[in-house]
Amino acid sequence: MAEGLWNLDTNQLQLQVAGIRRLPDVTFVEVRGTDTARDSPVVAAGQPGARSIVVREFRLSRLTDSVTQPFGTVRVEASLTSIYQELKDRTLILLLIQGAKTFLVSLFIVYISTVWSPDIF
Repeated sequence: MAEGLWNLDTNQLQLQVAGIRRLPDVTFVEVRGTDTARDSPVVAAGQPGARSIVVREFRLSRLTDSVTQPFGTVRVEASLTSIYQELKDRTLILLLIQGAKTFLVSLFIVYISTVWSPDIF
């Protein structure tokens, strides 16, 4: 990605950004150069600012004459809503399974207690 930005190859950058955008839960990706205005990314895909997001920025740099020169950033936003929904679903399933197990064990205990000592009930 750094090479594409360094050469200003927007076609390559668009392909890479589109590939990152297709990853699960990624909602927005943009590439900016340090010399461009803050309001104009070189390449962007998706919609920024979704609910429950995690944002990471990665600096792009190039080593020239033994000096590392930063020349851009990649910003990636990922949504946590599908992860939260999966956690809710798993919690519900676990509660139902554990409740059913507890009910069956208690029925078995009642059955055993009535068979071995019928005077109790």
